[in-house]
Amino acid sequence: GGSASLSGTLHGIGGEAADQVIDLLPTGSSLAVVMASDAPIDLIPQPTADLNLARGVVHDAKLSGRATDLYSSLRHAVDILQHHPAARREIYFITDAQAAGFHQFGNIQQTLEETHGDIKTTFILTRNKIDQNVGVTALHMSAGLCVVGQPIRFDVQVKNFAETETRDVRVTLTVD
Repeated sequence: GGSASLSGTLHGIGGEAADQVIDLLPTGSSLAVVMASDAPIDLIPQPTADLNLARGVVHDAKLSGRATDLYSSLRHAVDILQHHPAARREIYFITDAQAAGFHQFGNIQQTLEETHGDIKTTFILTRNKIDQNVGVTALHMSAGLCVVGQPIRFDVQVKNFAETETRDVRVTLTVD
């Protein structure tokens, strides 16, 4: 049977697009699931024939506030498939196509060209609107000095990328 690696951002797309991909897979297919973030997140790291498990994992996946790097997830998906013997290997990228995820477009294009003979890659662009999509666009230290054991203040800029107005956004800074 075929083998596929499903990767994409879950912002605003839920599981509907993933359900459609899984429904179209040939009988006997196995599926790995990778969520694209600033680094790939393995939801199902090695291809499994349990497609219902894959469907459930996609539906239960939690969104993160991290940036999206589609290139690193593409490379990870390619690595998974290159170590998995199958007559047919495919990657389905389900994405809302935000430009930030394609910031390494040249590397994405090169990887697709290098692997197109062995691995078929399909991009599925979703049009779902995002009700809440805010991100930190700037972070600056308020004071000029940082002293060990003393509190320090930061100025943070948060931008709303959705059409819906957002108020009282909680921002958390974590060190290490």
